Amino acid sequence: MTFPEALEFFARYVWPFLLAWNVYLFRQVYQCKRDMYEYKLYVATNFTSKRDLEKMFSDFEARIDKRLDQFSQTISTR
Repeated sequence: MTFPEALEFFARYVWPFLLAWNVYLFRQVYQCKRDMYEYKLYVATNFTSKRDLEKMFSDFEARIDKRLDQFSQTISTR
């Protein structure tokens, strides 16, 4: 395979695939960033006060503690 043939193969088959892959990755990263901005906006609009955020995190912590206690009881009974 000569250099012009290798260059033609790269231009016809490899380059379009690489270009499509990079476009796909760019769109996925952009979508993730957009989703993160939307989530931050959701949190900012719905949990505007520090008290609301503290309540949300304390409820989350209580749920996790409850699940861990249930899990440890399940493990200890077996």
